[in-house]
Amino acid sequence: MFKNNIRRIYPRRFENYRQTNNSIFIADYTLQTNSRKKVRVSQTKPNDIQSFSLSNNKNLPIGYIVFGNSSFNCYSVITKLYHVILIHN
Repeated sequence: MFKNNIRRIYPRRFENYRQTNNSIFIADYTLQTNSRKKVRVSQTKPNDIQSFSLSNNKNLPIGYIVFGNSSFNCYSVITKLYHVILIHN
């Protein structure tokens, strides 16, 4: 249901949907690279920056979309943050 709602409301953003059965690492390069690189999701741990890890020892399907700070029309404290939405299939 969550996945279908995102597809319906944000069809262009849904084109960035990715899925994996592996563990993933999420790293935000925005400050480190002066915004040249943004948030990256990888199946290997980056060695040049700290990252958030999501262990997936059961190999469940994990879907995700990386949203940029201009993806939503909201002006709050988190407008400068990048959003990664994790979707359990």
